[in-house]
Amino acid sequence: MPGLGVREVKLLGHSGELYEALELSGEVTRLRQLDHLGALTIVFPGMVHSRWDYAMTAAYLAGSVKPKDTSSEFQIGTLPEMSYREAAQWVVLLNNVGHFPGTFAVEKGVLRFLVRRNARRPLDLLSIR
Repeated sequence: MPGLGVREVKLLGHSGELYEALELSGEVTRLRQLDHLGALTIVFPGMVHSRWDYAMTAAYLAGSVKPKDTSSEFQIGTLPEMSYREAAQWVVLLNNVGHFPGTFAVEKGVLRFLVRRNARRPLDLLSIR
């Protein structure tokens, strides 16, 4: 994980079952092959970061937070009861399901504009004075 190094992601409670379902459906493989950086690779050539890398980083962080109320469990619809941290991992995993290439088309367009205006230092155009 960029900035964190190698970390073991502990999927809490039923989050492991959700992961298994995503794995069986092929969604994990698809997200591992989906580039998450998009147009940033124009500025940082060679940088690699898949949508799955992003999801696992977020799942790691969601499982690491310490909410004030850790004793509460809640239930949504017919889902099993779960802790807040487990629910956060569910949200992270499910939020990435069905993510398509090019979702950040606006970001891509802005970055291309910046590179065309100043190919050597495109981020200089964003400085606030």
